[in-house]
Amino acid sequence: MKQIKKLSLPIYNLLINNELNDFSVIQARDELQKSEYRFSDDNEARLYIYRQLHRLVANGLLQTEGEERDKKYRKTELFDQTRFAVKLVKKHIVHKSTSRTVPDVEVSKVSNKTDVLEKECTEIQANLSVSLAEVEEYRQLMLRFPETRELLSSVFHEEKERSVRLLAQLNTRNYLLNALKSEVDTSC
Repeated sequence: MKQIKKLSLPIYNLLINNELNDFSVIQARDELQKSEYRFSDDNEARLYIYRQLHRLVANGLLQTEGEERDKKYRKTELFDQTRFAVKLVKKHIVHKSTSRTVPDVEVSKVSNKTDVLEKECTEIQANLSVSLAEVEEYRQLMLRFPETRELLSSVFHEEKERSVRLLAQLNTRNYLLNALKSEVDTSC
């Protein structure tokens, strides 16, 4: 029996419907921008694609070959053995401070507050991991190529600020989650 993995609609369209394989982040971004109206900004679309591909590589569904701009993504045998479905998200919220699209948790499918908070924590942790990895990559690139410091410093600082916001979101949700759980424990 094949494992079922849920993908966001844009990624599902790219990898399943369009059968994209052996591609770069830029090629995927270009395909995404042709099909998805909400990704009008090149950088926003590229970051979205990078994060989604990073998760698929971490799960063993995609493998990479090459480095930096020459990096290509290819479907693995596990990908071929996996059934995919579209992850249903009720709506998207665009945060004014970052103008990034963040999926909102579909509350109708979640039974209570702790389930919602745990789901949000998992998603925030994944985004935080990617954000911290990007900060480290920018730092390494600026060290390796000092002449790019001016070029990369603004995006480096933006990503650092984003990781701080994500950490704050994670901390506040964990605090509330722990408070709710201890409230349940004391009432029993």
